[in-house]
Amino acid sequence: MTELLAYVDESERPGRYLLSCVVIDRADAGRARSAARGLLLPGQRRLHFHSESDRRQRSLVADLLAIDASASVFVCRSAPGRRTAQARAACLAAIVVDLQSTGEPIRLTLESRHNQDADDHPVIWAARRPTPPLTYEHVSGAGEPLVWLADAYAWLVGAGGDWQRRLGRSVRVVDVG
Repeated sequence: MTELLAYVDESERPGRYLLSCVVIDRADAGRARSAARGLLLPGQRRLHFHSESDRRQRSLVADLLAIDASASVFVCRSAPGRRTAQARAACLAAIVVDLQSTGEPIRLTLESRHNQDADDHPVIWAARRPTPPLTYEHVSGAGEPLVWLADAYAWLVGAGGDWQRRLGRSVRVVDVG
């Protein structure tokens, strides 16, 4: 049995909360990390898609698609009275269920939101089943290049239009409600 590594980051757009999940087989993680680091410009510490120029974003899309990973973006539409925390909980619970449906052990890595990380614990515990095993941690986005991939996919799907079209069928978009 192989272990799958899953990396999660968020994006917020007017009326939508997006939580992106990139899944990579543990055996491929080193190559994927190196490829992600290779996308950095001199002096950059991390890739944060919304901070890149329009031209650079366009060139990065093909590079992202060349990295051997599967990507899903879970989208929760805002409703009157729905807070970001509720939207995040709905998306995160859906990600946990989706990941465990693979039947493989999962190591889930979420970009840290510092004082809000504790809010994820009860959501994950409530959604996960005893098997297959699922462990998780929160990390700094600057320290884990594979979180950058999740950030990019969330941004691209959130931007919609031509940006999402450029992804083709390489990203699964899941409507959480």
